[in-house]
Amino acid sequence: MKMSLSKYISLKEALLLRSYFSKINLLNALLLILFNNTIIAQDLLPTESNFGITQEMYSGLNNRDAKAGIEIWAKMIYENYTNIKKSNVIIYENMESLIKSINNNELDIVFLNSLQFIQNKDELKIQPYFGTTVNKEKKYSIYLISKNKQPIKKFDELKNTIITIQAGRYKMLNELWLDLLCLENRINDKTKFFKKIVFEENPSKTIFSVFFDKSDFCIATNFSYDLMMEMNPQISKKISVFKKRENLINDLFCFVNSMNPNLKSNLLDFGQTLDKQPKMEQVYKMFKIDGSYLLEEHYLDSTLMLWQEYNKIKKVN
Repeated sequence: MKMSLSKYISLKEALLLRSYFSKINLLNALLLILFNNTIIAQDLLPTESNFGITQEMYSGLNNRDAKAGIEIWAKMIYENYTNIKKSNVIIYENMESLIKSINNNELDIVFLNSLQFIQNKDELKIQPYFGTTVNKEKKYSIYLISKNKQPIKKFDELKNTIITIQAGRYKMLNELWLDLLCLENRINDKTKFFKKIVFEENPSKTIFSVFFDKSDFCIATNFSYDLMMEMNPQISKKISVFKKRENLINDLFCFVNSMNPNLKSNLLDFGQTLDKQPKMEQVYKMFKIDGSYLLEEHYLDSTLMLWQEYNKIKKVN
């Protein structure tokens, strides 16, 4: 026997109930759509990511230590902000291999120096997003250091002398600046101009080479020089800065242009909190830095200018 609802409630009450249940169904439908979209958004994030680093960036470290440091870095990034289940660190011995991997979409993040980026910008499908700090400074300077007892007025006076260049991560920019100084003084072959050119990975030994008369001159970073002065103020009585090149940037963390946009957004967020992460001190110490920062495009202007000045005068000579 059919039972009529109107026998127990009024027509008005029946309409209100129908409206109520319609809203419940609509709310359930919206929640279902939101849930499905969340699942889809998560699916859009890759589950594996690769981190590339050029060999110049871990110069002075053995491969095992460098890779371990970057793996800690990568693990912290991925486990906190994405659903990445696996991250791989790949060390590249040359730019050709790196460019090939980028073009084959095999990498997400690349750690290289500014000169490598500038020299290969047209082929590298990457964009720099983060730099590193030393002594909390975003930029640094290169010093040409001489003995106080041998004051020089012009670059030509360096002929037939021994010069030591701080190598390691900073070798490429240090040597580029020396090459520019030579070209500006019409010296096309620095190996024939200097009696000897020594590349020293240890910054302290680079500066001490002049202090202990093993070299006549040296090229070192300002923070290496400042640290030595702080540790032993007596050094300033024997050596001083003859020339300097300022406002340079060396380390670059880049994202590949084809990176998943959701992953990029997550990494940008995390990158700005990197200094606060407890394990970062261990990694920073390994690479002799003390922080990172979000890079602005104009920060590279002075480094780019160094490269452009070198190319311009190189063509003339």
